[in-house]
Amino acid sequence: MRSYVFYAIMIVAMIVVVKYDLTDTKTHRWRVSTEENKLGYFLLVFLLVCAVLTLFVR
Repeated sequence: MRSYVFYAIMIVAMIVVVKYDLTDTKTHRWRVSTEENKLGYFLLVFLLVCAVLTLFVR
């Protein structure tokens, strides 16, 4: 069950990356944090912390 939650969080994180345009499509590098994508970076970090907690917390 935890693996399904982990996969769901990763899919939502991928959607956040695409929606807030956090990566450059030509170079595949992360964009610099600006006022427009600051919320996207916050959501991405929050989702990654949730994913790690899902794996290690019982």
